[in-house]
Amino acid sequence: TTIVGAVNVVATYVALLLMDSCGRRTLILWSSGGMFICCIVIVLSLLGFLNNIMALLAVNVYVSFFEIGLGPIPWLIVAEMFDAKYVTTAMAASCQLNWACNFVVGLVFPYLNE
Repeated sequence: TTIVGAVNVVATYVALLLMDSCGRRTLILWSSGGMFICCIVIVLSLLGFLNNIMALLAVNVYVSFFEIGLGPIPWLIVAEMFDAKYVTTAMAASCQLNWACNFVVGLVFPYLNE
């Protein structure tokens, strides 16, 4: 958990540095592609084709790819979509919707897992 938290902090700082120079679209595409490849490596590790150290490494790389693109950028997009007087309301509504969807996934997942 400590290693993943450290990777999370470092990758968020890297995202802050890369956001303006690379562009948001490029970071989201790289983030999605890297996360997809990491998911494949994790599945191959869990099926026994790769060793468990590769799964651990893939989880940390997954977190770093998430924090470079798909973690922070959607929050910035919501803030830029609306006029300044509506930003607080839009951010509150999007945050509430995000947590409501997380709650629904948490409720439904145990039934889908059976």
